[in-house]
Amino acid sequence: MSRLVQLAYSMIDDCVDAMIAKTLAGTIVSWNSSAERLFGYTKQEALGRSILTIVPPELIGEESAILDRLAQGQRVQDLYTHRLNRNGQRMAVSMTISPLRDRDGEVIGASSIVRERSSIADNQPELLRLAYQDPLTSLSNRTHLIDRLEQAMRRDQRTRHYGAVLFIDLDNFKQVNDSAGHAAGDHVLIACARRMRSVLREYDTIARWGGDEFIAMIEDLDTELGASINKARGIAEKLLQALRKPHVCNGRSFACHPSIGVTCFRGVVQPVQQVIDIADRAMYRAKLAGKNCIHIDYNQPSDNLNAVQARTAAA
Repeated sequence: MSRLVQLAYSMIDDCVDAMIAKTLAGTIVSWNSSAERLFGYTKQEALGRSILTIVPPELIGEESAILDRLAQGQRVQDLYTHRLNRNGQRMAVSMTISPLRDRDGEVIGASSIVRERSSIADNQPELLRLAYQDPLTSLSNRTHLIDRLEQAMRRDQRTRHYGAVLFIDLDNFKQVNDSAGHAAGDHVLIACARRMRSVLREYDTIARWGGDEFIAMIEDLDTELGASINKARGIAEKLLQALRKPHVCNGRSFACHPSIGVTCFRGVVQPVQQVIDIADRAMYRAKLAGKNCIHIDYNQPSDNLNAVQARTAAA
């Protein structure tokens, strides 16, 4: 180890702030003396542990959101939140988290500077935003979508109304990134998010599932399955029409037609992930049918009904 590297390690270890490095999977790979004092774990105890060791259970979604932002190369500045020490006591802390890159510029981990704070009340809105919002499109993220879907299923158990999950994938989106760069791709994703939000009702949920995939969750359709399917199809058709329109960025026009998979649900009959998987499979059937169309697949065992499948061809 060179003297320069040794000096760098010494500076990190002597820093008055806790300094922690982790992989994108959340494994702790660096832990300085101030981190030992703040959290109570020695360096030997901390290395190799999951960062979730010091994250309160109710804030695990926040950590996932942080890792998502870091994977995109973004920095999290002055986040006020809570962490746990070795005794399980909650501490109010301020954190700044930066991506760590390899020699090729790929993000491989993150470094965190952590300070203990007396209160985080003034930053609670930012904390909630980070935990539940996609940083690029400002739509809901996976954590918020799953939470909202679980709540909707419990409500529908009482009201006997059907809801629907629409799985939306942008066809040919990779060509935008490949031909015009990621900035143009981000522009298209933001525009698509804005268009979808304008189509849905205020209390419906639209989330970015990942990459160019989105999920819309529609509530309170109807107490009858057939009527609910028709209403869900109508919403999907509106989304199809809105997303078909070309996107213009830096004088260039890009077309990203959607493939949309739809399924209906009612009550807490299936796990949330199973409902999403059915909509996901329906979306792939839409792609196999030629893309730029809708496929509806309904399969809920408790209603003792055969699967209802319908395809709406491109208009």
